[in-house]
Amino acid sequence: MNKLLSFVLLILPLGLSAQTYLLSGGTNNVAGPATNTYATMISMEKAESIAIGIQFSSLGTNDSAIKFKLFPSVDGTIIGNYTSNLNFTVPANGTNVVSYVTNIVLSGTRYLHLDSVINPNGSKALTNVYFFYNLK
Repeated sequence: MNKLLSFVLLILPLGLSAQTYLLSGGTNNVAGPATNTYATMISMEKAESIAIGIQFSSLGTNDSAIKFKLFPSVDGTIIGNYTSNLNFTVPANGTNVVSYVTNIVLSGTRYLHLDSVINPNGSKALTNVYFFYNLK
């Protein structure tokens, strides 16, 4: 048997998986100033924690605090909106690519809702916005 195939078959039962994208790039994703809202749910039914990755850049000078808001849901329909520890503020860095990664333990929360991305900059849009995650 091929050694690479043997290795892949060995690690698959360990639960290793690739990340899943909720936002996957594009140009001029979030205008300035603007709030983009989303109706995207992350199913956490078989996971206790989530690793979240965020990446973006700006179309010009932008050092604004970009906000990413997530809210929990027990059933995937009713969304709570008072959990501030699920809101992330990531400072923009001009036209440089900004990357942010965090881990959250959410025992008991069955769903996470990506609610919005807020760009308070008066004129510079965010571009190539990625929001991805991996469950454990």
